[in-house]
Amino acid sequence: MIQPYIDEKISDGKWIRTFDPSVSESEEYVWHRDYEDRVFTVIDGEGWQFQFDNELPFFINKRDRIHVPKMAYHRIIPSNSKLRIQIDEKF
Repeated sequence: MIQPYIDEKISDGKWIRTFDPSVSESEEYVWHRDYEDRVFTVIDGEGWQFQFDNELPFFINKRDRIHVPKMAYHRIIPSNSKLRIQIDEKF
C-alpha cells in the first residue's frame, strides 16, 4: 500500500504533511492511533473531514487546530483536493 501522504520535517516533533487523495484507492483512510499527543493545524484543503472513534465526522477548515490525544483512534476522510497540515508533537 502506498502512503497517501508526504512528510516534510520542520524540526523535531514538527512537520508538514500533505495528503493527495489521488494516491489512495480507498475513499476513507484507515483508522489509526498515534503514540504521542499531537496538535495539527490545517494549512490548505477543502472538503476534508476528521473523525474520532465513536463520534460523527466533522469538516476541517483552513486554520483549524485539532488536538489528538495519544492512542485515540481517529481518521481523516478525503476530499478531491490535496490537504496540507502542520503536525506538532511538542506543543
